[in-house]
Amino acid sequence: MNLLSRAAAILLLTYSAMAFAGETIHFSGVLKSEKSMTTVFQQARAYAGSNGWSIDETYSNATTLVLLPHPQCEPVVLRFNGTQLTPAFSKTVLAGYKTHQQVLGLFKKLGPAFDKLNVHDESEYE
Repeated sequence: MNLLSRAAAILLLTYSAMAFAGETIHFSGVLKSEKSMTTVFQQARAYAGSNGWSIDETYSNATTLVLLPHPQCEPVVLRFNGTQLTPAFSKTVLAGYKTHQQVLGLFKKLGPAFDKLNVHDESEYE
């Protein structure tokens, strides 16, 4: 492989990685009160709707909301035990950068309802 071919291959790989950027987003937290769960679910449903996400009603109930941001993204499962948001994660790597940013945006939107909200973005794109 000549130098020009190698450079083209590296450029193509770099561009492909950028186009499908996204990794795993880990999250957990503590609500300000149990009443905040209703607010979180209402805001999450509205956010999902405004971003074209689906909601898996089969597994959603009074303490759990399952959001489906993209067909190639793991669900975002908001499951509460009292005021505790159960630690969970969502892999966004195959869904692309836009979906990754939307999932992060969801937690920015929900943040005020929490006393403590931990969000770790493995990609560090924030």
